[in-house]
Amino acid sequence: MKRLLTALASTLLLVSVLLAEPAFSHLEATTARAQGGSQDDVDELLKAYAAALDREMSLGNTRTEEDPALGAVTILDADAQLRMDRLWAQTLAEIELIQGRPESERALAVDAIRKVTGLQPAYLSQAGTPYDPSLELEEYSAGKYIYQVEVDTNRIVMVWPIDQREVDLAGVSSDDELKEIAVGYVERLAPGVNTTELVLSVGSKGGAVFFRWEDANSRLFDGTTAFLQVGVSRAGILLDFENRLPADTTASTGLRGLLAGLWPLAPAYAIGANEIYANGGSRWAWEIHNQSHSTQSNAGYCYLYGCSPTNFYYATSPSGNNTYGGTNHRGRWSATSYMRYRNTRVSAFIPSTHATTTAVFYRKWYNGGSSSTDGAAINQSIWYNTWVQASNTLYDIAKVVVPNTSESGSWETAWDEIWDYVP
Repeated sequence: MKRLLTALASTLLLVSVLLAEPAFSHLEATTARAQGGSQDDVDELLKAYAAALDREMSLGNTRTEEDPALGAVTILDADAQLRMDRLWAQTLAEIELIQGRPESERALAVDAIRKVTGLQPAYLSQAGTPYDPSLELEEYSAGKYIYQVEVDTNRIVMVWPIDQREVDLAGVSSDDELKEIAVGYVERLAPGVNTTELVLSVGSKGGAVFFRWEDANSRLFDGTTAFLQVGVSRAGILLDFENRLPADTTASTGLRGLLAGLWPLAPAYAIGANEIYANGGSRWAWEIHNQSHSTQSNAGYCYLYGCSPTNFYYATSPSGNNTYGGTNHRGRWSATSYMRYRNTRVSAFIPSTHATTTAVFYRKWYNGGSSSTDGAAINQSIWYNTWVQASNTLYDIAKVVVPNTSESGSWETAWDEIWDYVP
């Protein structure tokens, strides 16, 4: 089943920076698959949820928290939050029934993961990738890892640890030994890929080593050179795997290939129901800035892939400073009105340098800012110039805030781009 958003419609949106619009005005541009429902049905579910949220707020089922940067912040009280969490779980399940493929059609994806792991994977949700927002992806869990699968091909395209803080970066293997191990992971997770025909580069960050193979003749929809990357610890433990090579040799030709690289050069830009927010752009601000930060020029997402600004920010995480309100730095990306009042997720781009903190929390302020969640910690040290999922699907993410707290202390937290999208 294909997305209703066609490549041509995507192109028209791709070259425009979207202006503010009323709630729900752009929901028709998002995906709705014909599994017994339509986008109108999704809209009605979201409107019903929004009405329930409005009732909770109007009835005063809230409490006030003092924030050192923002003052008094009004959020849902514990009982109201529990009610809305339960309602959102029900709403999201119904949206999945409308937009997701039925269980019978997921059998090949389940088999692909089971062949690799020997375990029965559990379906989690729909997902997406900023490298090509038109691709339909699904996520599964098996053992200690999350597996992302491409719906059209049922191939595994991404793997990462469920608990990124559990990874052990100790080890003494050489790069040559680790390359052999990485190739072994490629053979298991991407059978048919011949790494000897691709261009290899090797990078490292702390105790992690990253092997990236690129196909210089193939470009992804956003202009990125098609790649496959494997991150391993010095002991050879898999940290992450990402396969953004085309599924066949024709994937980079035709309309998609001709349009590759037409990504707009703006701090916030969109394709369909997707936007990327740059550090230092119009959607960015420091909520807390008690110490100076550093700027790494000629690095990060925009430097690599042709947008602006071509830098990212970073700062040392002081040991023992592990509170959201007590941090020295707290950076914020705010969603545009185009992305508000939707079922959205966020991903973060983690650069190849300075991003060494082993546990940073991307706090999502959702339900229009009346709720917040940290979610799972992101270990920036195990990611290298790639996008990392930073949230599950939530309603109306108003902003994403990253403090420079670190459970390990004295490492560096990086603030680069954020991707906001409807899965």
